[in-house]
Amino acid sequence: MTCKKKMPKENDIASLKVDHNKEIVFGQSAFFSGSFQLYGELICNSIRACFNRVNDEGGIKGKILRLVSVDDKGEPILTEKNITQ
Repeated sequence: MTCKKKMPKENDIASLKVDHNKEIVFGQSAFFSGSFQLYGELICNSIRACFNRVNDEGGIKGKILRLVSVDDKGEPILTEKNITQ
């Protein structure tokens, strides 16, 4: 599954549910649309592949790793909005 298909609806990070006893969540703001979309997808998929390997081996101290990716379209204003939610 591509990273874009797993993004929160309309980049609504604040509404995500996190169980801190079971998971470690990492955020990523990257370009998933526009002329650099391919690079954003490659980076995201690479991170997910690493996380999947760690998770397949039991995670970190029993906690799974989860990546939450949102599209900033390569625009600094959107990047700031994404990381301050």
